[in-house]
Amino acid sequence: MAYSDTKHVAIIGCGTIGRQVALVYGQHNRRVTLYDKNEDVAQDALHWIESQLDQKANQPNHVKITRDLKDAAENAWMVTECIAEDIDAKKQLLNTLSSLCASNIIITTNSSSIRSSVLVEGITAASQRRILNAHYFPPAQGPFVELMSCGQTSPAVIESLTQELREIGRRPVVCRADSTGFIMNRIWAAVKREIMMVLADGAGSPTDIDAMLKQAMQAKYGPCELMDFVGLQTVCDIEEIYLKERTYLPSYALTFFRENYVKSGTGRLRPPSREEDEKQAGHSRLRDRLLGAWDLVECTSVSSSRPGSQQKDHPLGREIGREISGHLIYSEAGYVSAQLRIPGQAEFKSVDYWTATPEEHSQAARRYFAYSGQFYVDDDSEKPAVQHRFTHCIYPNMIGQLERRLVHLETDNGCDILRLTPEEPTITPEGRKIIPELTWRRLPVNNRCV
Repeated sequence: MAYSDTKHVAIIGCGTIGRQVALVYGQHNRRVTLYDKNEDVAQDALHWIESQLDQKANQPNHVKITRDLKDAAENAWMVTECIAEDIDAKKQLLNTLSSLCASNIIITTNSSSIRSSVLVEGITAASQRRILNAHYFPPAQGPFVELMSCGQTSPAVIESLTQELREIGRRPVVCRADSTGFIMNRIWAAVKREIMMVLADGAGSPTDIDAMLKQAMQAKYGPCELMDFVGLQTVCDIEEIYLKERTYLPSYALTFFRENYVKSGTGRLRPPSREEDEKQAGHSRLRDRLLGAWDLVECTSVSSSRPGSQQKDHPLGREIGREISGHLIYSEAGYVSAQLRIPGQAEFKSVDYWTATPEEHSQAARRYFAYSGQFYVDDDSEKPAVQHRFTHCIYPNMIGQLERRLVHLETDNGCDILRLTPEEPTITPEGRKIIPELTWRRLPVNNRCV
């Protein structure tokens, strides 16, 4: 199947590589559906992708997650598996996908070391015609995507995918022979293997290795930095696959690497840079300061055309000037809930909510606004911000949307004050441009529940 703007790319496996592949398509406004057996991993991947997308462009975010593999496979034009480099697991997944996917859906494996001709064993010849390797380079290594037939892949499928990759700014390269590892991966594997042996022999350090090779190759990143970026567990899994096929290669370095860097070490070859540390620290501090419950103090707006002007305002329609009350809650688990209301709503005549009159329901809805969903903190230390993903909302048009708010935190007489403002002005029904600001005061801990 060729690319269709009404269908999505399904990414199966949302680890380091899977989320990067999803981002490639998300950055070009392609529909993407994420699936991972671990829902927390999928949710984390979605948050990371959203943080990488340019939210200032006011473009709809077409990336979503699903808990159901069948849902991910259906209505896709292409399904890409990005799970760990485990031959048996990948075989089982590809067999499952070939059963779930319609015959015209392209199925790719992002494996960089396992040839798809091995993975398609047991799959019908007809289904094999739409299966191939498609390995996406990490952003730091360029826009390349290496394609390799499983031995039965239809030339039309390869041509269709090649065209789509070019449309989204990638540079496809077709591997001309069945191979364990793509062209670049085989060369890169030799470099990684030698680095492992240098470290196992105690001949050099990751910092020195990177410094020399970055200078010699005029590269932005050193090989140890790139290995950290891919993930050391993945590096080890890939090397193990090469060693099983090429038994003449030494294996002592892999054993040393697993024991000293993956299992008992920090999981990195190099410590995070000062910039990474500062960003992570700022991210953690801001998130920790947001956690808890907040009470709405006031809702004001500043006219963007008349700086300095300020008036009472709120998001509940045109009822300007009335008092508003509300709560905002950020949970440790990464969820947000907001409730806003205009006080003074008359009680329903009926004791049963569902038997109230349409007019009563209408009035209550006009005086109440609520939503919940996930939140995550933007790691831009210059403009601290929080983003809310709406999964439930009284206004259905906002479900699935992402709202970004600049964060201003201060302390007033020992009490935490939170001010949230949008980056861009809001246009009122009358056509005015305003910048709304909601001011919240931290609520004390409910000791009866602690």
